[in-house]
Amino acid sequence: MKCEKCGSSDIRLFKVIHSDGTRTETVSAVVEPKWNTKPLSSSGKQKIQGTRTVRTELARQCSPPSSADGGVWILAGLPAFVLSIYAAFKGGFYVHSFWIGILAFVLVYWGFMATSFKIWRTYLGGNAKIAAYNKKLDEWHRSWLCGRCGGVTISARK
Repeated sequence: MKCEKCGSSDIRLFKVIHSDGTRTETVSAVVEPKWNTKPLSSSGKQKIQGTRTVRTELARQCSPPSSADGGVWILAGLPAFVLSIYAAFKGGFYVHSFWIGILAFVLVYWGFMATSFKIWRTYLGGNAKIAAYNKKLDEWHRSWLCGRCGGVTISARK
């Protein structure tokens, strides 16, 4: 495969560039706070551990497209949770059963989420957004970056 702009064979797939430029680091630190933490730690020091993902600038530029439906789950999640808690308490107290409350919570939460997602897909243009995302993702899988001129070549479908 060669670059369409300069004819160079120094090209790499976007997903290879993205994975090569992305690494996960483990971060740890020991902190001694200024306030008394003796009940929480015998030495008074707190250990902090975690991970972080570091990407090079080129890996950021060659990253895959963002998902089309991420915001729907977030926007529908809070009202679904509040309604589910209400239904769980109402159903559980009415029947005097903890398990009926749990069942009410699960049914109302997932029913609300499924209905919200269906409304988004059917009436708010979700199907078009998902189709556009799938098209962009397919192009990303077939995109090559030239190391010489910086041009992008999209290979034909197999």
